[in-house]
Amino acid sequence: MDAIWSLAIRYRWAAPWLRGLAALVLAVLLYWQLTIRSDYSAVWQVFQQETYLPRVHWLLAAIALMPLNWTLETLKWQQFTTIFAKMHFWQAYRAVLAGVTLGLITPQRIGEYGGRVLLGPAGQAWQLALTTLLGNLSQMIVLFTFGLPAFLWFSYNYSGWSAYPLYINVAIAFGLILLSLTGFFSIPYVAIALCRLLPLRLWKKLQRQLVLLRACSLQLRLRALGWAAARYWVYTIQYWLLLLFLGIDVPTEAAFAGIATIFLIQTGVPLPLLGALLARAEIALLVWGQFHANELSILAATFGLFIINLVLPALPGAILLVKSKKHKTIKI
Repeated sequence: MDAIWSLAIRYRWAAPWLRGLAALVLAVLLYWQLTIRSDYSAVWQVFQQETYLPRVHWLLAAIALMPLNWTLETLKWQQFTTIFAKMHFWQAYRAVLAGVTLGLITPQRIGEYGGRVLLGPAGQAWQLALTTLLGNLSQMIVLFTFGLPAFLWFSYNYSGWSAYPLYINVAIAFGLILLSLTGFFSIPYVAIALCRLLPLRLWKKLQRQLVLLRACSLQLRLRALGWAAARYWVYTIQYWLLLLFLGIDVPTEAAFAGIATIFLIQTGVPLPLLGALLARAEIALLVWGQFHANELSILAATFGLFIINLVLPALPGAILLVKSKKHKTIKI
């Protein structure tokens, strides 16, 4: 670890080049998606055709909710950072946008941690990474809490499940939800127990980072779940608005259950940007295909949500990364 730390200090001049490279990779990936792939060209034509119809206000409403989506994410993360640093809202918001940019080009959006560290308060790298993890865990728990019952309801009503296996799966689902909530509220104790299994030298070095977890009160974690639930519903409503915009005729209760099912399944797919986007499209085709919806419209809704909630905020995030003059490293 000491050798890695020394190399990081020695070659920190490369940080601006790496940030620029990340922005370039993002631009190339988006160009490839938007212009070269024939299926997405067809999807783009669907968007262009629908834009001239009276339903365009649904699209505008979905776009208008994007800043609220990332505002809620910022508030969720910022309240954890109050434990160790004073970070005003706009600094936190810029760090979140930078995380969106780096997350787009990494599997399971792992680059999100790096973006927040780069634009967060100096000298707090581990704390920023841990609070990002706490925020992501709270979002995951909300996703499971809403997604598992919705998946069971959708499967029973539209996939032909019989009552008996449904009861078993309901019991398993609520058991998983209870287990995840118990684990979330026991994070300090779980972390300490796991770290004690590490070699003594490494345990001593990590001990100072666990202070942050001990300081994470029950009130903070409950509030994080509240922000996460609000963000989940904003994201869900955006998807629903896109279904309305594209003329995908689905009963309201089935639409929300189907959206929750898609979110639940796609979260468990550990793929990079391009693979994850393809997987999301396949899942959406499977779900909305139950209602005989047009395939291109289904793809347009999936790709549209990706553009609105990830690509649009990633563009200013890339600018912020390139302009950032901070060179941060993480020392264990």
